[in-house]
Amino acid sequence: MGSIVKDFFSSQTIHKPSNSIFHVSVMPCFDKKLEASRPDFFDEVSQTRDVDSVITSLEIVKLINDLDIDFLSLTESSIDPQFTNVDPDGRFFGTVGGSGGYSDYVLRWSAKILFGLEDVEIKSQQKARNKDFTDFWFEIEGKKVLNFAQAYGFKNIQNVVRLIKSKRCQYDFVEIMACPSGCLNGGGQSRPIEGETSKELLTRVEQSYRDVDGLCLPHLNSQANQLYDLWLDGKFSERSQTLLHTQYHAVEQMDLPIKLEW
Repeated sequence: MGSIVKDFFSSQTIHKPSNSIFHVSVMPCFDKKLEASRPDFFDEVSQTRDVDSVITSLEIVKLINDLDIDFLSLTESSIDPQFTNVDPDGRFFGTVGGSGGYSDYVLRWSAKILFGLEDVEIKSQQKARNKDFTDFWFEIEGKKVLNFAQAYGFKNIQNVVRLIKSKRCQYDFVEIMACPSGCLNGGGQSRPIEGETSKELLTRVEQSYRDVDGLCLPHLNSQANQLYDLWLDGKFSERSQTLLHTQYHAVEQMDLPIKLEW
């Protein structure tokens, strides 16, 4: 999103240099602040970052309360048509749930591209009593096809890494998240209301995401397709790979003059 705002929006919409835009992103996780500061997301040519500042959901709520803003009294406005995941009829582009949507979509898209299946029944199974590790797949003539997994929390991530290192990993695709229960349980999310436990809040929010009706698959989003056609030279172009993808590198241990205890 940062590259879209700084590159496309600056050149195609406001016609100003990318470094004239201050891009603020609202995220459920404090670690997104560190991610935004990575050198990979800094453009040497324009001397600007993809994302200039990250504030969490918790900080947004505090800001609203500090400013004494009553949202119910504010005048409603239409949704910005640019960069939206909502169509003109109010339907969301995405998949059901607060987390796991990316892997779910990859599996459905793989079924379409590899096997010509438009609508498949996704089957899933949790690992024992571990609600943060789930296998899911679809079947053709009773035979399991493509084995995906969602692994949330560092313990589960470590288990996946061990399987890969020992060459015993049978998964075709694994979606990982550092937080147990995914982004809805992020450290920067809003806190429970008075009388509500953290677990109850998580259950309530998860149910809200499951109750969303009329979802459309992301590849049907006309706004996203226009971005590919007008700005990225197609979905598989070198430009789209450069602006929409990143790489992760091993962090070298710093030689600190003093010993730090965390």
